Amino acid sequence: MKIWFLCQHAAPNNLPGSSRAFDFAKEWSEQGEQVVVWLANFSHVLRRRIKPAEKTLAKADAKFKLRWLWSFKHVGNDWRRILNMVTFACNLIFQAMFTKKPDIILASSPPLLVPLAGWLLARFKRIPFVLEVRDLWPESLVVMNGLKQKSLVARLLSWLATFLYHKADKIVVLTNHQRDALVKRGVAREVVTLIPNGVAVSKIVKPKLCANFYQQFGVPANAFVALYAGAHGPANGLQSVALAAKYLPKDIYIVLVGDGPEKEALIKFCQQQKINQVKFLPVVSKENIYEYTFNAGCGIISLQDNDIFRGARPNKLFDYAFAGLPIVTNVDGEVREVVEGYGLGVFAPPNNPGLFASAIEKIRLMPDSSFRQIKAAGHRYIERHGDRVKAAERYLKLLQQSSKLQRVIGF
Repeated sequence: MKIWFLCQHAAPNNLPGSSRAFDFAKEWSEQGEQVVVWLANFSHVLRRRIKPAEKTLAKADAKFKLRWLWSFKHVGNDWRRILNMVTFACNLIFQAMFTKKPDIILASSPPLLVPLAGWLLARFKRIPFVLEVRDLWPESLVVMNGLKQKSLVARLLSWLATFLYHKADKIVVLTNHQRDALVKRGVAREVVTLIPNGVAVSKIVKPKLCANFYQQFGVPANAFVALYAGAHGPANGLQSVALAAKYLPKDIYIVLVGDGPEKEALIKFCQQQKINQVKFLPVVSKENIYEYTFNAGCGIISLQDNDIFRGARPNKLFDYAFAGLPIVTNVDGEVREVVEGYGLGVFAPPNNPGLFASAIEKIRLMPDSSFRQIKAAGHRYIERHGDRVKAAERYLKLLQQSSKLQRVIGF
């Protein structure tokens, strides 16, 4: 079967970002499927073009075809980002239109213009169209970027999202909340399949544990490290996490690994507040992040206190669980249900730095037996719900079934 996977922000394992598309495409290609991933040559995370050497490494690891497409570069969330989305989608349509058709098109959102291009291509080529919803737009934009809910842009995006939900032959979501949201919009529940994030368990080489690994970054020897690895944006609520350091003993440090539009402001905030127990480290690739998780004391999952994030199931949840790392989270909803239900860590109420610090300290003071129990619980959770190799098998079956749908007319 020939599969086109359209994902503007797909990231190979040698670069930072979401490796979901690459991991699935790699598994499918190893099963004998012909996979082409269409992606941008501009990194949304690094805010720069992908270098030729990085493309070469990605190609060597992928073992499937990559189509790097040009798009306008941007730094912040201004008009340049909109132009970035538009130019990628237009370039995608232009180049794909004159390429021999596949058996099925899978398009991942956000941004919504990518699945719109995918739907147009699928109808033009008269093949099935599968939509993957990684995040709900425009709902997330209203929360994260201050987009006014009743603005023209928000209404247009809402109309486009609903249009795509009803035009897709099948829809894949990452959380139960997303599935419920689509059903509320009138999508038939049987059209929507839950395939959450996870880790490619059998493909990851576990790093060696290194005593005082974080000492090279200015963390004192033998200090307990509470690690946050991920985006530094408006949605992540990291100012409250940084404030928690004020309530921590001197031998506990919060380490923030990653990048995003809020990082510089966070650094300045910590300087102004004279918060010395927070360390900011650069973003790292997916293949290197486990060196940080395996050598930390606990993992932090933080998001703004908003209804839309109660349905979140971030990839770092699976990364921490895979590493056997106790989790401290202020995210109510699905994350809290998993963390408390599977015994993976501690929930702390949102917007309360003091209680968040107490949760970190509680884990710091746990006996070794409790750490072992959490590690075992994390491995069980990944085995049952977070093994991306198993998820890839389910995903492929869905695509194979969908590819048999017949399209007798274009639009």
